[in-house]
Amino acid sequence: MKDTIWFRPKLFETVRGYSTQDFLADLTAGITVGIVALPLAMAFGILGAVGTNAIEVDDRDCVAVSYPGFWRDLARARRVRGR
Repeated sequence: MKDTIWFRPKLFETVRGYSTQDFLADLTAGITVGIVALPLAMAFGILGAVGTNAIEVDDRDCVAVSYPGFWRDLARARRVRGR
């Protein structure tokens, strides 16, 4: 069976040269993306609030902690849409 094709994933070759320094750099990048993703998700929430559906926020302080400019940006978005 000389015609057997062996599949070797590229991951195995890539991991050989993966150092601790590379891991720490990737970890830092992942944490940075996580920090950026939360305000971005809240910004999409603002866009959703601009529609005609009513949205009720139970705890204003919680929102102000995770996205300090949320209420200002929401008011600004509403003005742009002519509400």
